[in-house]
Amino acid sequence: MNRERVARAALAAIACTSMACGSQRAPDAPKNSKKEPAMTTTAGKTIEFYEDDKLIDTDDFATVPENIRFVTVNGAKVAVAKVIARTAGDQRFIEQYSADGVLLRRTMQVRDPH
Repeated sequence: MNRERVARAALAAIACTSMACGSQRAPDAPKNSKKEPAMTTTAGKTIEFYEDDKLIDTDDFATVPENIRFVTVNGAKVAVAKVIARTAGDQRFIEQYSADGVLLRRTMQVRDPH
């Protein structure tokens, strides 16, 4: 898949362009998990982009827009290693994960009925 197209799609998805949406940030790991996101301003070498469970692209970290590369958690920037887009009916979920697998942010979009 074309990297520029994937990056634009991810950026549009996270920015919620032309859709009503809500965003949930995960400031800490789930209560039943001892895992917390690694607080870092440094990043891995790539970000993986998935559509459901299928890997569709891998981009160099430095080439991805900053609002996709990092999520702010408790005042610190955490590097994103994986972005997963999932669709269920008229809803689309964009999830951003740290390198250690912690969900950093989940954005939900709802298709405008008009």
